[in-house]
Amino acid sequence: MCVWVEDADNLEINSKELDVLYKNRAIDNFLGSANKRLGIAGVKGQGKTFLIKVKRKAIETDITGMICLPHDSMVDSIDSSFFIDQSLYNYLVDYNVWVNLWKYSVCVTLLQHSEIDTPTINELKLCTETKRIISYRNPKYMPSVILCNLLRLKIKEFKKVLEDTGILMNAITIVHCGVCFFFDRIEQGLTEYFVSENIDSRLPSRAKKKDFWIFAQYALAEAAYDIKNRNNHIKIFYTIRQEALNYDKIPNPDKARNILSTITSLSYSKNDLYEMYKIYIANEKDENLIFPNSKLKEPSKAFLGMEEIEHGYVKNAKERVFDYIYRHSFHRPYDIMKICRSLYNDKSHETKRIRHIVNKHADELYHMYLKELELFIPYKIDEIEALVRNLPGNVADIDIIQMTCRAFFNNVRKSKFICSETCETCDYSLPFSTLFRLGLIGRIKQSEADKVPKQEFLNVGDGLTKKPLPKSKLFFLHPSLSNFIREKRKDRGLPFYLFNQFLIGDDYPVDLNATDKIDRYLDNCKQSFAKQRVFVSSTVKDLINTRSMIRKHLAKRWLIPVMSDYADFDLRNADNVHHKYMFFGDFNNHHDWQVPSMKQQS
Repeated sequence: MCVWVEDADNLEINSKELDVLYKNRAIDNFLGSANKRLGIAGVKGQGKTFLIKVKRKAIETDITGMICLPHDSMVDSIDSSFFIDQSLYNYLVDYNVWVNLWKYSVCVTLLQHSEIDTPTINELKLCTETKRIISYRNPKYMPSVILCNLLRLKIKEFKKVLEDTGILMNAITIVHCGVCFFFDRIEQGLTEYFVSENIDSRLPSRAKKKDFWIFAQYALAEAAYDIKNRNNHIKIFYTIRQEALNYDKIPNPDKARNILSTITSLSYSKNDLYEMYKIYIANEKDENLIFPNSKLKEPSKAFLGMEEIEHGYVKNAKERVFDYIYRHSFHRPYDIMKICRSLYNDKSHETKRIRHIVNKHADELYHMYLKELELFIPYKIDEIEALVRNLPGNVADIDIIQMTCRAFFNNVRKSKFICSETCETCDYSLPFSTLFRLGLIGRIKQSEADKVPKQEFLNVGDGLTKKPLPKSKLFFLHPSLSNFIREKRKDRGLPFYLFNQFLIGDDYPVDLNATDKIDRYLDNCKQSFAKQRVFVSSTVKDLINTRSMIRKHLAKRWLIPVMSDYADFDLRNADNVHHKYMFFGDFNNHHDWQVPSMKQQS
């Protein structure tokens, strides 16, 4: 058995992988409290699916006579086939409708189950449509089946059946046997219905509602709370994305504190993930380890043949193998599992090979991470990549940040942007503050307990709320972001400078005594940045189409056009450029354009 399982979707109740479990306080609160904690919250990659399945296995194994639903599947969920009838769109912006949807769906599922003592349909004064819905075939007893069928109704029928929610809630009060429902990944079928306020314009205008994604999840939490209070024998356990709990307009604020008290929010320290790493190695079969006798005291040596690894370009720098893996991750169990599974499958214990695998997967994790959080950030992924590709190295000061930001707004967003040089009060949604909130850029942070300053990268999920870019003498690129930019610039013949005086990573020390070396490094970066700037003269608004063509042509080569799009163009912007750009002859003939070669640029 390979213990490194990064995706728990296929795990069943008899899967041995569910027995390999690390518990911190948050996990123990969720797993050890059958009556109080109903929900577990976290961003993607924090192990919610794994833990909800561990919860079900524990209840089904340890509690005699408990009915666990759904049947023949460990969890209920909503998949990509989810559909909402267009007549319901405007009606579903009411959060209370979602709460009633879940209550109705759970109650109907209970009435459908032959082993659960409930009133008969004829005993209840239900509308004809509700009676028909109860007769639906639902062999696994999944409330999601009921909910999906409800959302396919026309609005008149939909309103009629939801009027029966109160009757159904009263009906389940006579249930005296223990019933547990398990829900996971409710959000995945709703993703296309969620729209971030900042990117509405890029999606079709056919009435997609930004609140659906949040309401559907939070409403399940409220329904679970209300049903348990109505009948303590019925419990609904569920996973919920942390982003839904961080919503700035909390639904039903009067009850929010009570609902949130039933939800455990996942978080992991570096030590938590290291203990998890050790537990997984300790549970691996001896024949799958290089030095099995070392697995308790030196787990990395047992797993990969070494406890420490030399750094690729920082001289005389060594770190624990786990620290190296952790530094290239986004501090989630999924990241550690994915990297370690690849190391396990590769069976290599050569330093260069280990570094290659970790860096390769760091690049993949970077792309997955952005895709997962794309809905919650005010920029498209290709805009973020257009921003960061102009960063000349993995360490920057505020001058480099501002130069890159100006190039982004003037040439990618094409807005009339005048940098105020005060990032912490910038009126624009500064892209670097977004990268900082996502943990892709770090800063220097020194507490009273630290003798030396250290780097700080926010953990995934910590910075989803809006925050300005903090002040810092230096900023640092996450290793995965650094790898991505370096490879992209290399393909274009552009240099990327890797700082070689100390390691880059969360909680790693910053040696500010190496002032001369830091200054020389930053000067090299700024000179490299200037080489990408190309001044285009004699334009303003006289040659609009031609200027647009030139801009696109330069952008394809990752050059930064400095051009007078507006009459109040500051000619000082023409300073500090490596090339002057001129055009002549046929504007539609690209061969007549004089553009500096990439060899000149590098």
